[in-house]
Amino acid sequence: EALHEIFGVVSLDMLVHMSKMVRAGHAVRSDGTSYLRNLERLALPISFIHGGDNACFLPGSTEATYKLLAETNGAHFYRHSIITGYGDMDCIIGKNAAHDVYPLILDHLDTVAVRQNTAPLAVTRS
Repeated sequence: EALHEIFGVVSLDMLVHMSKMVRAGHAVRSDGTSYLRNLERLALPISFIHGGDNACFLPGSTEATYKLLAETNGAHFYRHSIITGYGDMDCIIGKNAAHDVYPLILDHLDTVAVRQNTAPLAVTRS
């Protein structure tokens, strides 16, 4: 009953967009055209990190995206990690995210920096 007080007035356009994606069975733009075109443009380092208990977006969704991109551009560009026991936003704000997830993010950034011959991030890991 208090959702309107917590979130205020919001646009429902996102829900219309989401319903188009559900009907299409994959991500589409708001005009209905597919995001699955021009996948070669995503031939760049991407690390997919997904909460294993995410009920909003199932872990299989990023796994399917990872596989599609790896088949298209080569697996060397991509990483896919499912974090057991983590839900939707837990990977960013979860109690143990700094220990369980952030090192994966830092490792990805360091790897990209090395590939581009720039200095890895100077962060003290504890």
